[in-house]
Amino acid sequence: MDARAQPIALRPLEIKHLFDFAIRLYRGNFTAMFLAMAYQVLITPLGNLACARLATMQLAGRGCELAAAFRFAATRYWPTQVAIATFVLPLLLLSIIVLLPVLAAQTAGSEVGILTSSLLGVNLIMLAMLATLLFFPRFFMALNGIIQTGEEPEGEGILAQGLWYLKRSFGLSQGLYFRLLGLLLLMFFAVYFITQGISDSAQIIILLVQGLMSGGSSGSEILSALQAQDPLAVGLGMAITTVFTLLIVPVWQCLKVLLYYDLRCRKEAYDLLMLLDAQRSGS
Repeated sequence: MDARAQPIALRPLEIKHLFDFAIRLYRGNFTAMFLAMAYQVLITPLGNLACARLATMQLAGRGCELAAAFRFAATRYWPTQVAIATFVLPLLLLSIIVLLPVLAAQTAGSEVGILTSSLLGVNLIMLAMLATLLFFPRFFMALNGIIQTGEEPEGEGILAQGLWYLKRSFGLSQGLYFRLLGLLLLMFFAVYFITQGISDSAQIIILLVQGLMSGGSSGSEILSALQAQDPLAVGLGMAITTVFTLLIVPVWQCLKVLLYYDLRCRKEAYDLLMLLDAQRSGS
């Protein structure tokens, strides 16, 4: 990155800066990021990679078209898939292992054994899922395509590169786990409550319109329409919620990009290195 061309000066960021700058990055690539995250619904993780690339280029003061972002994302697609698969592999293996006692009890015809092993297996899987979520702040930069847009991978082949992304994310987050966990949880709840509020509001408005169009004039008739849970209204509400979710999620991706550079500034003095490079280039 060229420090002189950056629209946002990189440095260790406070919470208010992270959210403010994330919105700025999104505003600078609104349409492209929305389309990228819409594509994410079809093919994961191309949308995340493309959105992170757009944010990284905007942060560097260089424009990037959506087509160029997707071309870049395609070059990082398979190593990112390796990183994601490696991260969830322990959970998948455990799911297979806990199934074996259930099959053994079923073969033996023991209903008590089936019930006991099933309950034990479900509890173990739930604990493993919780552990996986708790490890997410250590690896999110690799899993969401953030490091992929900021650094060239080390190693040859998709396996070596995918594992390097995980190792790099783990190293950058060392010693700052609880800060990352808190910020990611804060953003998660912000996105959740906004989308849930939009979903509930859209559902109520649609049902109110339906009640009025059906001739309902009294409060009880409109209330009955609200409680009817019409399939058409539910479907329209879900569609509206999906669109608004796709509008909000890129802010989360921009925040993760900023967290990545925040970590590099804190742990590697990345901001000072850019200033030194800029002085050398100017001299």
